[in-house]
Amino acid sequence: MGGRGRRERARGVTASDRGATFVELLVAIVLLGTVVVGTLAGLRAAVIASTIDEDQSRAYAWLQSAADALERAPYIVCTPSNNGTIVASYQATVNAAARPSEWTVPSGATLVVVSVTYLSRAGGVDSWGNSCAANDPGSPVYPQLVTLRATTPDGDAISTLEVVKSV
Repeated sequence: MGGRGRRERARGVTASDRGATFVELLVAIVLLGTVVVGTLAGLRAAVIASTIDEDQSRAYAWLQSAADALERAPYIVCTPSNNGTIVASYQATVNAAARPSEWTVPSGATLVVVSVTYLSRAGGVDSWGNSCAANDPGSPVYPQLVTLRATTPDGDAISTLEVVKSV
């Protein structure tokens, strides 16, 4: 130890009182930077998750609105040749359903009647099919399974809902 160490001891200055070295400052900055970057990444993930959740909620609310509109719409009797008419009529009903206010018409969000299938008891077996048979006495009512699909404006989220329509 040279003269400097004795002078500092004489004044009551210890090695820990001399301040931080450049290496210590660099380590502290790197550690703080790592914490800040980690916090920002977590915040970004939370914002993205929140946006996806909002889109899914809006899509589901739109599907529920469309299901309610289908429930109020008149039942269309099935014949072997009018499946396209039934799908078109239900699509018009769905188009009138309340759209989320954030998803204006040109936004790219869609609500589509994907399919209408019919419950049949042909041959004594219950089954859903794409057409109804006019001469199926075991199934005079023909419940209809209407599949709806809502797509978010960005096209990333797709929600589906099935509604049974009956007399």
